[in-house]
Amino acid sequence: MSAKSDLIKLEELLNSLTDYFHEFADIEIYNQKNNQLNSIEFSIKKLRSSNTPIPDDLRRLKIKLIHDLEEYKVAKDIKKTTVFKCKEFIELHRERRAKNNTLSQKELF
Repeated sequence: MSAKSDLIKLEELLNSLTDYFHEFADIEIYNQKNNQLNSIEFSIKKLRSSNTPIPDDLRRLKIKLIHDLEEYKVAKDIKKTTVFKCKEFIELHRERRAKNNTLSQKELF
């Protein structure tokens, strides 16, 4: 495979990751879901204190929100690692390019 095709594949992968991060690592969405979870927990607490059965839908929503918030944390970690690896890749590519340019210039003399 050529370097160009590898870079095109890398770009496609980065675009996919960007979409993933947008969906799962958006801080505004995280804050909204966290506020919803807090409201649900408050409602459940009130229902329990009044000996009222907790609706299954409310329980399911709580579980879903907890799951979504965990996904946010995972996405945040993946994003951090991915950005770090991309920076390493770019730096390595720059170093190789600079080295190749230096070698090419030496050949001229």
